[in-house]
Amino acid sequence: MLSDLTGQDTLRLVQGTFIALQNVQEVEMDPLGNLYVLSSKGAIEKYDGSGSKRTVFTQNRLGNPSAIFARNALKVFVWYPDFRTIVVLDRNLVQLGGALNLIELGFQNAIVLGPSVDGNIWLYDEVRFKLLKISPDGTLLAESQGLDLLLQRRISIQILVDNGQQVIAYDPLAGLLFFDLFGQFKRQILTDQSIEQLQLTGSQLQWLDSANRLVEMSVGFPTAEKSWVLPKTLEAARKKLVANGLIRWDPKGVQVWNR
Repeated sequence: MLSDLTGQDTLRLVQGTFIALQNVQEVEMDPLGNLYVLSSKGAIEKYDGSGSKRTVFTQNRLGNPSAIFARNALKVFVWYPDFRTIVVLDRNLVQLGGALNLIELGFQNAIVLGPSVDGNIWLYDEVRFKLLKISPDGTLLAESQGLDLLLQRRISIQILVDNGQQVIAYDPLAGLLFFDLFGQFKRQILTDQSIEQLQLTGSQLQWLDSANRLVEMSVGFPTAEKSWVLPKTLEAARKKLVANGLIRWDPKGVQVWNR
């Protein structure tokens, strides 16, 4: 069980780009350092590393999006929950192909957990308790065993990440669940921590917990190796864990902080 954290210290972050924006609902950053901002009106704006606005995407027929996934800078996924639809955008935020409606494709019980490193999409079927992987055209590529039978409990995956070599999911009661790239279950690590966000970069798994800490663990050695308490300036703000640090936003705008 992950509970004894070592190396605790105050996390010192260097302030990066500041973008003065109003009504920010969600943010995302791609591996190249480009920032994606979702406004309250449903527009998605892209900014480069210097804070300059590059382009914008709007889609009024599908309601407001709730999530942006930009693990691949050349293929950005946008989730529209009202119509259970995924839209794929290129690096200029131009739509690639038609919208992907999960209901029409037969995945009506699936929630979107995010893209894989190889440009496909991970879903979780909340009725059959299966992890699914589909292509951007809706083709089913892989599926897990029924996790409820395998783990002898109802599984409610809330977060999922992959690094091109393995997949790690988080369930508040079952802890961290490890899968291969075909969705086959490998192992489980119980944790008494409440994980709010996950980030898997190479062999390092990072997460934010409810105690305002950033925790880092090597996936090859399932023990918590390091933890940092976030600065007070980040404690109450809305924030998102990204590969090189944190994105923070509030009514005054967006800041990118690097470790």
